[in-house]
Amino acid sequence: MKTNANVVYDTAIGKTINQFDPVNLNAGSIKIDTSDVKALIGLYVNYTPTKMTDAENPPDMIVQYSNKTLGIADEQFVVPFGGSDADALQGRYATATQYFKLKLTSEQISKLEGSEFKFKIAPSHTNTEGLTVVICLAWADEVPDADYALELLTQMIHVGGGVYNNNSAKAMATDDVAVNLSDLTIEAGKTMINGVLGKMNPNAITVDDPCAGVFEFTGAGIEPLVVPFTTFFSPCLGTNTIANVATGRRGYYPWRTKITDVGHTIKVKITPIVGQGTAPDITQAMLVETE
Repeated sequence: MKTNANVVYDTAIGKTINQFDPVNLNAGSIKIDTSDVKALIGLYVNYTPTKMTDAENPPDMIVQYSNKTLGIADEQFVVPFGGSDADALQGRYATATQYFKLKLTSEQISKLEGSEFKFKIAPSHTNTEGLTVVICLAWADEVPDADYALELLTQMIHVGGGVYNNNSAKAMATDDVAVNLSDLTIEAGKTMINGVLGKMNPNAITVDDPCAGVFEFTGAGIEPLVVPFTTFFSPCLGTNTIANVATGRRGYYPWRTKITDVGHTIKVKITPIVGQGTAPDITQAMLVETE
């Protein structure tokens, strides 16, 4: 089984209730451009307020998606946000990337290859600064087995082995510009990749720096995978004196890819949607095992 994923993202959109704004960055749509597609894994979605506004609740987000080839037009679902009115001492919120399953008919699945998904978002209520959002679509060349389906829903992933790396105080001050991270090295003898993880931990949160973005994992003979940060952090309003409030949790993303047992170097990039004024710490990891 090989799993693919790609993303669209945007910032400062979704300000007006009942108005759906297109998610335009990174090509503005996700095209399923691999052959032998047999399953749509689903969506991973996360967002944060672009800036916090005094006495204003962060809104929930309504996602609208369409695919002309599959006959899908403006289907919708809600992504909830755990937050309350901001005030001068309000700390940052931490939100975990959430998983959503899209149910397709067998006829729609047969038409997945080459089809294109487009996304729009709207807020549950009007807000001043809008939202910073990432939407990730994942698909595979096989129908997931029961173990994989369980991992998607519960995040209970087998962790028999793994590799990881950390980049401390990595400068990334520019909006929407990819930065190379340290490689992940898979030792010889490993034949299966089971999952990936990418997390950016801000060293300082300001009123202008929502922490949101994507990781890209690539390697020789391995299908590219682009996924959101496992956790987003909102900006603060005034002095950040209150601890994080986490909404849900997200560990590894399940990712099934068979590899040869000769050893591999995985290249990793990170793209912050909004540049970080203070260089953050970053962790990237991958689960590997001998099948």
